[in-house]
Amino acid sequence: MVSTNHQWALHGYAMTRLYDHYLSFRTGTPLTRTPVLWSEMEVNFPKGIYFQGFGSYGLSEAPEQKLGNQIDMVAGKRWTIGEFKLDSNVRFSDITPVGTWWNGDLVYLNLIFSRDFKIPNHPNHILRPTIYSEWMTYVDRFDQGAMLEQVGFAHIWKSPLGIKPLSIVHCDYFSWCDQWVKTPPGFFFRSDVSFNWHVTKRLDIICPGGRFVAGLDGTRGNDKSLMAGARFSF
Repeated sequence: MVSTNHQWALHGYAMTRLYDHYLSFRTGTPLTRTPVLWSEMEVNFPKGIYFQGFGSYGLSEAPEQKLGNQIDMVAGKRWTIGEFKLDSNVRFSDITPVGTWWNGDLVYLNLIFSRDFKIPNHPNHILRPTIYSEWMTYVDRFDQGAMLEQVGFAHIWKSPLGIKPLSIVHCDYFSWCDQWVKTPPGFFFRSDVSFNWHVTKRLDIICPGGRFVAGLDGTRGNDKSLMAGARFSF
């Protein structure tokens, strides 16, 4: 049975993060080797509909370090199917050079399937197995698309070791990315972790955080990117 929340209440979040460099979760390869500022906002509407906006900006003035500059717009819908969750969305990404709309930009189609489990006698632990499937292509060249498949799980640990203002979120994924431009197809492991400090009911400070990528078939090397940021819920 599919259920949605029919009571309208505007809510969402705004977040900004600073990475020491842009390490792509899609391809497992770096787009820049210099700091990148990443900001995003989500607004939720009735029946599981949501809209998101993303933006990243390379802080280096070197032209070769601007590959991570982009503006993304996302429209999606979330369903609850019994104890399972399904998220489907479409994303348009205006990539470098930003502002040349539809000229070499990207479109993504996503399906995300997950379920939350609580560990018996440990209510502060949540496990979330997830299947993530994405198809991406250029908006003007649909014959050059690529697939991304990720299978993994997230572990959310609330108030670890009795530290009530803190939650630790740890996500591990085994990923396969199709051939994409100059990036070869290949398998890789991705791990994301963040320490979320609940300063107020609405404000979180994220520090430290980061991403680690390990190649599994020789097509990618190992890399890591450190991160800190803040999130405001409304």
